[in-house]
Amino acid sequence: MQHPNNNQRTRPSKGSAATALASVYLTVENFEEAYNSAKWVIDNKTELDYDLEPDYQDLWRYDVQDFSKEYIFASDFLGNMRG
Repeated sequence: MQHPNNNQRTRPSKGSAATALASVYLTVENFEEAYNSAKWVIDNKTELDYDLEPDYQDLWRYDVQDFSKEYIFASDFLGNMRG
């Protein structure tokens, strides 16, 4: 499925990488770097095209999920597809 800005939902981005890095820093208890990585994502939310969903319930509505700016990284499950 395509995001409205023509990026695939499953494509990693700078924002998803910085978010994952913040999580790694938290895991190794490097709180200052975790803060810096997470803060960078928050400070660049416009450039990264992230925003909070105005209606929290929309996060579980299938018909609007593809257009949500709240997801930092998503992976589509296509079932047992055979090539």
